[in-house]
Formats: sequence, C-alpha cells, structure tokens
Amino acid sequence: MNTIAEESFSNIRTVKAFSNEDEEISKFAMGNKKTYTIGIKKTVFSSLFVLFTQIMLYGSMAAVVYVGSVLY
Repeated sequence: MNTIAEESFSNIRTVKAFSNEDEEISKFAMGNKKTYTIGIKKTVFSSLFVLFTQIMLYGSMAAVVYVGSVLY
C-alpha cells in the first residue's frame, strides 16, 4: 500500500499527464482494504489467544487452590 502511494506521489506529473488518477485511487483503495482485512483477522486471532491464555492461567490457579483445599 505504501509503495503504491509513494510511486503515485513521486510520479505525480506522469500520473496527471496520462489522466490516471482514478486507477491509482482504486489501487490504493484496494491495498488499503486488504490491509484492513488482514489487520482485523490478526486482531481476532490475537484476542482469542489472549482469552485462551487467561482462561488457562486462572483455571490452573483455581485448580491448584481447589486441590490444596481438598488435601488440607
């Protein structure tokens, strides 16, 4: 996405000379949407991993307390 924007800005005269603004805008929008979709997926998987880790951590702590109270 940054490459498309950088190329468009560095060659702005060429883009304008060939009336290619709409194509560049659509390429940037497509890259932006793809990056957004991947970011959403990454966030969902990261949050599920954190949820699983917290459940396992506090579940094991509760199990240790329970087993300790039974053995006491």
